[in-house]
Formats: sequence, structure tokens, C-alpha cells
Amino acid sequence: MAGDTGVVTDFDPPDPPLSTGRILLRPFRVSDAAAVARACQDPDIPRFTMMPASMTEADARVWIEQGLEWWPKGVARFAITLPPADDCVGQIGVQFDLAVRRAEAFYWLAAEARGAGVASEALELVTSWVFDGFDVARV
Repeated sequence: MAGDTGVVTDFDPPDPPLSTGRILLRPFRVSDAAAVARACQDPDIPRFTMMPASMTEADARVWIEQGLEWWPKGVARFAITLPPADDCVGQIGVQFDLAVRRAEAFYWLAAEARGAGVASEALELVTSWVFDGFDVARV
């Protein structure tokens, strides 16, 4: 939510969702659990991220529900989708530390979404959202 200064003062998901037209970043939904669990079966996801290799669909539902609770605490996690489909093909997130005016971005993509610039485009979109809406000097 933006105040008089235009700076976002809370960590609600952006409305409308962030989009370039080719990709759309939206909050995760419990219905994304199967896609998240399937992506985590790819050995590169747990190898290069903090996602567990043994994630089941039930685990993914819990992961999504907990992640939604983290938004107000400054951890924004977006499902990456490729419109017109609404299926989750990855995650991009930002953890804020406004006390030192920085944020850390993190992401993963399912194998079928790699190699087409999706991660770079999502990172550019979320980084612009951070710099435009928060008093952050570094991501």
C-alpha cells in the first residue's frame, strides 16, 4: 500500500499482479502444490536452492500456506506463470531488510521454463517493483 510519498508501507501482494505480458507474477495458491512438488523432483532445484528434494504435494501445500503467512513479515513469494496459462512454472521472491535498505531476491524455475529468459524477466520485474515501491538501495 502506498502512502503520500508513493513508498509502499506494507508487504501486501501487488494488485494488479506484476506482469510484462509474457510472464505474470502472482501469489501462490494451494492449487499450485502439484506443480511445486513436481518441480522439486528435478535434482537441480534442490541442488541450487533451498527447496527440498523429497517435497510431496502435501509438503508443497504446507510450504505454500506458510509462504503466504510470510508476506506481512517482508518475505514476498510469487508464482511465475506464462499467460494465458495460469500454471505455476517457478518461483521468484524477495526477502526485505528495510533496516539496512536492502532486499534479497531468490528464484527457481521448472525445467520446461528454463532457457527462454523467464527468470531474467521475472527478476527484472520484481526488482523494479522493489525499487519503485520500497526504500531499498540494494537488491
